[in-house]
Amino acid sequence: VAINSSSNALLTILISNNFVELKGSVFKRFAEQNLFQITCSDIVERFELFVFLMLTSLQHPASWSDFFYSSAVYVCACEFLVDWIKHAFITKFNRISYHAYRDEMEALCRDIAPVGTHKHPYANSQRLGVRPVDPTQAVAQRIGLATLPLTCVTLRFVWANAPHAFRENPFTAPNLVCAGLVFICLLLLKTFINLML
Repeated sequence: VAINSSSNALLTILISNNFVELKGSVFKRFAEQNLFQITCSDIVERFELFVFLMLTSLQHPASWSDFFYSSAVYVCACEFLVDWIKHAFITKFNRISYHAYRDEMEALCRDIAPVGTHKHPYANSQRLGVRPVDPTQAVAQRIGLATLPLTCVTLRFVWANAPHAFRENPFTAPNLVCAGLVFICLLLLKTFINLML
């Protein structure tokens, strides 16, 4: 609502949310494990922000560039700046080395592509039983990303903003070919990421 409004509602919401985020983390005692949790929540927050901005841009097909260069860049820049300040204060006042971020990245990479005797942190979780867990699902659980609700919102939003001809008859040959190509591209992207890590 704030992005689509023409008033200063977006600026007000950005300032209030970012002030609360800074107030909750600056000048407090944190260990490296707490820093890892904060970093994971920032990862989820940035990914959800990206998804929501892309979904909002679907509502502005004619003025996509105006939306992108005005609201989207403004929101992302504020989010990056606040996260940068927050992490700078946390690492400075808690005397945490910047090498902690490299260790966090290695832990997440090991979850995607296990090396040697490393096991997924949620492979034998009581909640999941003894079923094997996809490596990307293990990472999503570790960082706290709820994929199912986000997928449902995305699919519903895309369906609501799809052209009327597509909603009337989605199973035409061009639509099925396009869906197949999207699936293959996503599969190749996932395979490429697994090979690179």
